[in-house]
Amino acid sequence: MSGYLGNPDAGAEYASDVVDAHLRLIRSRLSDGVSSLICHDCGDEIPEGRRLAQPGCMFCVQCQVEHDKLPRLNFLTKML
Repeated sequence: MSGYLGNPDAGAEYASDVVDAHLRLIRSRLSDGVSSLICHDCGDEIPEGRRLAQPGCMFCVQCQVEHDKLPRLNFLTKML
């Protein structure tokens, strides 16, 4: 007998709760539709046209293009 009396799933449940809390926070920020005035990557101003066309954006067009490439690159790298 190991002497452990706690819930063996407590760690997984806690991790799940933390992830859920972060997802709720992210969703609440996205649903607000509040765009950043400054790109979170390069620090350049995000043009008003982009902010109006894409409410909740956090990156300028150039940096967003790079962010959109990352999942594809990671996927392709794993395939190779």
